[in-house]
Amino acid sequence: MDVFVVQPPVGGSRNDLTAPLGVLMLAAALERDGHAAHVVDLNLEAKAGRLDPKKSLRTQFVQSLPKRSSQIGVVGVSAWSYNFALVMEYVEAVKKKHPRVPIVIGGPHVTFVDK
Repeated sequence: MDVFVVQPPVGGSRNDLTAPLGVLMLAAALERDGHAAHVVDLNLEAKAGRLDPKKSLRTQFVQSLPKRSSQIGVVGVSAWSYNFALVMEYVEAVKKKHPRVPIVIGGPHVTFVDK
């Protein structure tokens, strides 16, 4: 199964780059179990200037995934309390373009809001 594991933008300065260890560990475990894991580091994209703040983030988010839903088994998104609204924008954009693709939200702060 093709699994897309997404690290959304987390804010901070342009030089504040940390490898998304949780996302990378999940991708490694998925590959060990025979899945095709694809890491999408939107935090790196944003800090490298490859996300245009003048353009719709929703459109740019959807472009981080394949165009055809049949090429996506599941999308996993890491969430923190401070970027939860942005994560939900990402989820809504993906759901609009790929309504049948399952989306899983995880990460260290995912349960801070239960609805």
